Amino acid sequence: MYKHGTIYTVNYHHKNMFFSKRLFGVLAVPLLAVLFSIVAAKPANAAEFHFKDYTLAQDETVADDLYITNSYTEINGLVQGDVMIAATDVKITGTVTGDIYIVGTNITFTGNTYGNLYTAGNDISIQGIVKGNAYTIGSVVNFSGDVENDYTDIAMRTNNTGSVGDDARIITSDGTVDSLIKGDLVLIGSKYSLQDSKVTGNIYDNARINSIAQEQGVDLTHESNTTYTMPTVTWSSKLFGALFAFCSMSLVGYFMIAAAPVKTGKIMSKVTGSPKDFVFSLMIGFGILVVAPFALLVLSISLVGIPFAFFIMGLLLFLTLFGKLWVETAFGQEILLLLKSEGYRPFKSLAIGRGISVLIGLVPFVSFFYSIVLMSTAVGAFVRMKLEYWNKGKKK
Repeated sequence: MYKHGTIYTVNYHHKNMFFSKRLFGVLAVPLLAVLFSIVAAKPANAAEFHFKDYTLAQDETVADDLYITNSYTEINGLVQGDVMIAATDVKITGTVTGDIYIVGTNITFTGNTYGNLYTAGNDISIQGIVKGNAYTIGSVVNFSGDVENDYTDIAMRTNNTGSVGDDARIITSDGTVDSLIKGDLVLIGSKYSLQDSKVTGNIYDNARINSIAQEQGVDLTHESNTTYTMPTVTWSSKLFGALFAFCSMSLVGYFMIAAAPVKTGKIMSKVTGSPKDFVFSLMIGFGILVVAPFALLVLSISLVGIPFAFFIMGLLLFLTLFGKLWVETAFGQEILLLLKSEGYRPFKSLAIGRGISVLIGLVPFVSFFYSIVLMSTAVGAFVRMKLEYWNKGKKK
């Protein structure tokens, strides 16, 4: 029997989302397979990272986790660990004892894995055996394999003819579900055909999900006409926000100065040591902020570069949010010097610099450009300070 439905917006929470934290478990491999791999497989050098086109031959074994980022990857042998691949074309016909993570354009899996399978790509074909859970996210998905646990499929167009040992969840615009499913099926789509006699458990399609929602007093088919109006911003609310910003950020600045007084002085010297210092810090910091998004994108493509990308992004966020407190302290120090107040008074300087920033923040457009100047100068001054320390260390 075939069913057709209409797609609706449904809030659905998966038990496990794509690219969740990897599950490490002790997997029982049949003794016969272990003995066969020892006798027949020719051990390869345990290389964890590959950046060029890579092929693991059928008689080769990698006794470690495998990390690959390139254009073409083919695994025909045995991998005794997890596999993470970011490539244009991926083909796996071998055996993996751990989990498999794949991001690519064309993905073909006809092998075996004793763990979970995670795939995201344009054209995905799953024909192999998965002992754990399987997840596919793609434009076109063809599933004719065997998944012993749960299977989750999110695709524009999908064709499911394989077997699922437990629950299946399918979200699609155009799909065919002719799989043997031993658990429940959640099927959400605008156009689909379903062979419901092959589903052992319950079937939750668009109509049934809408019915459940209506029993709870929620109409998923009703389009909300609620309009939202922006609250009126008064000067009293602006002044309260400015006062809150002054007090909260001042407390953070006092802590930063007390925790690192020497570093604060060094960074201030890179801001107001001379007009040349200020211009250098401003230009260097602005250049870094402009180039940083592209650099982070390039680093995030590589598995090795992802940790560096997170570190750099965290550092830039810290400098743009809190590093400007050092710049404000430097500006405040210059104002004190203009008022003939001698001596190094960082806390009073911070209060003056913060007050100026809060007042400028009340002026539209000007506040935006002033914030860019503060953030750029903070980043540039910090980088120049670190380069100075590095150069001194090299000379020693």
